[in-house]
Amino acid sequence: MILYRCILSLTALLLIGTWQCGPRTLETSGARWRSTYRERAGQVTEHDLVLRLPRALARHGFLIENTEVRYKDYHIETQWRYRKPFPDEAERGAVEARTRIRLRAVWTGLAYDLHFEAENAILTPGGEWVTEAATDMFEDFARDVVNTIRQEVTGGIRVF
Repeated sequence: MILYRCILSLTALLLIGTWQCGPRTLETSGARWRSTYRERAGQVTEHDLVLRLPRALARHGFLIENTEVRYKDYHIETQWRYRKPFPDEAERGAVEARTRIRLRAVWTGLAYDLHFEAENAILTPGGEWVTEAATDMFEDFARDVVNTIRQEVTGGIRVF
C-alpha cells in the first residue's frame, strides 16, 4: 500500500512537472500568447538606478510608483501608462490600452544586472481590462523603451 502511494505521488509530480515545463507560446493573430515583453537591459551602478533610470523612464511617460530593496537587489515598478491602442490591438477590439514597466536589478558583485519587463493590458468594448497578448507593435514599443534605458542608463563611463 505504501509503495502504491509513493508511485502514485511520483507519477502525479512528474505529470505536473511535465505540464509546467511545456511550451508557453500559442500563435494567435501573429502574437505570442503572453502579456509581457522581457529583456535583459545590461549592467548598471546604484547611481544609475537612482538618478538616470527615472529620467530614461520619464522620456516615455513612465513614473516610478514603487521601489523595493531586497538584500542588495532592487525591484522597481512604474505606474500604468494609459495610451491609444496600437493598430494591431485595435483590430482585436481594444478601446484603450495601458502599459506598466517592471525592472529588477540583481547585484552581481561590482554592478547590477538590469532585467526589463513591460506588461500590457487592453480595455475591451465591454469595459473590462484584460491582460492581452503582446502584439508585434507592443513589442516594438517595449523594445524602444529598453533601448532608451540602455543608451541613457547603462552607457557611459563607470567608476567602481
